[in-house]
Amino acid sequence: LVQGDRVALSMPMVPEVADEIMRRVPAVKEIQRLRMIGIEIDGRRADIIAVPSQRWAARGRLLMVEGNEKEASTALAEGNHIVVSKNLATKWDLHVGQMIKIPTPLAGVQPFKVVGVYHDYTSVFGLISMDEKVFWRYWGDKRVDSFNIDDEDREGGSERDGAKDD
Repeated sequence: LVQGDRVALSMPMVPEVADEIMRRVPAVKEIQRLRMIGIEIDGRRADIIAVPSQRWAARGRLLMVEGNEKEASTALAEGNHIVVSKNLATKWDLHVGQMIKIPTPLAGVQPFKVVGVYHDYTSVFGLISMDEKVFWRYWGDKRVDSFNIDDEDREGGSERDGAKDD
């Protein structure tokens, strides 16, 4: 861990070659590399997840509470914009259009505009989603600790369990 890094110790870093190995699996259609860190903002805990926003938008699975999924995903790629989980928005009284100041290790406190609120249960503290390139610029951290993996049959559901994705 890097000094000041607030990653939970239970979240090991994924080796660099992991996605290369997974891409060789014939059924794997797409892999999205993700990085999640814990952060404290004004004495309150939240988690930040760095996502490849353009590919994230293409997945089309955000259950929006406020804002438009496509517009929010596009805005993420354009700079200091974030999408927050509903639990974070409720706890911190955040809404689309509001600004939030986030401390970053490389550029100090930076303003971010909330462009969407969505249902997400990844973090009990609440989740701030931002584009990976924005995260890299302000945190300098390109490590990966999880992946989103889509299989070949993503459009029609999984053949393994017969489930359909809505």
